[in-house]
Amino acid sequence: MTQPFYPTEWPDGFDPDDPGIIMQAARVDHFGELFRPPKLHRHCTGQLVVSVLGVVGLASEGWRIALPPASAIWAPPGLAHEGFIGPNSKSLFLHICPEWSAELPSEPFRIMLTPMMLSMVRHFTQIRKPFSAHSHTGRLARVLLEEIQLAPQLPLNFAPLPSNPQLFHVAEKIVEHYALGWTVAQWAGFIDMSERNFSRLVVRETGMSFGQWRLRLLMLTATRRILEGETSEKVAYALGYERPSAFIAAFKRVFGMTPGRYRSEAYVTESHPLD
Repeated sequence: MTQPFYPTEWPDGFDPDDPGIIMQAARVDHFGELFRPPKLHRHCTGQLVVSVLGVVGLASEGWRIALPPASAIWAPPGLAHEGFIGPNSKSLFLHICPEWSAELPSEPFRIMLTPMMLSMVRHFTQIRKPFSAHSHTGRLARVLLEEIQLAPQLPLNFAPLPSNPQLFHVAEKIVEHYALGWTVAQWAGFIDMSERNFSRLVVRETGMSFGQWRLRLLMLTATRRILEGETSEKVAYALGYERPSAFIAAFKRVFGMTPGRYRSEAYVTESHPLD
């Protein structure tokens, strides 16, 4: 079967725990060997995982969460975690020294990034040498840190990916747009489970009803296609909606804005890729 969730792999020469660098970032669009359960690790630095395109997210002890593009999740120093990414996906990882990380919350949280913040994170992918906090680069780093501090925090639990292997397989299939019109009973039968037990399992593993969870997974694809320039009408029909207005209403329930506004406030289009 297709496997859309692989652990991220650092680019050559990148040391996320370099003790001499206040802030640095890496573009990550490659994945490594798959382990289940995730092969968790820790950093002495804090880590901001930025979703740029496709399926990007973070796993920790007891949870695995996929992020929509234009958002990021904060992993404080010492958090056991594993980043993951899907094929044809893109992400940025911003690492912040322990001293500055102490100015951010000690628990994970999620934020949306402004175009300015994303451009600044991109800038720090070029930083591989130590710099002073009082230098020009240091002052830019301080501004970015303050932007992260001031960004409204969002619920961490956007699109949880279950630890149960059968339900995880369902998540994979939904992301692949498999059987878009299936009912809850059909999905339950897909993994040889009663509808009642299936619904209970979804709530236990994700904290959401199946309909809520499925919508969040579909929105991972919807945001990618919207940011690539597809119309709301085209995305709606691709995701199985009979009317574009129904898709737009669902999108607004999840993101609090229309697809068009999401595109205008986000930062990745075909003319402005992560390069």
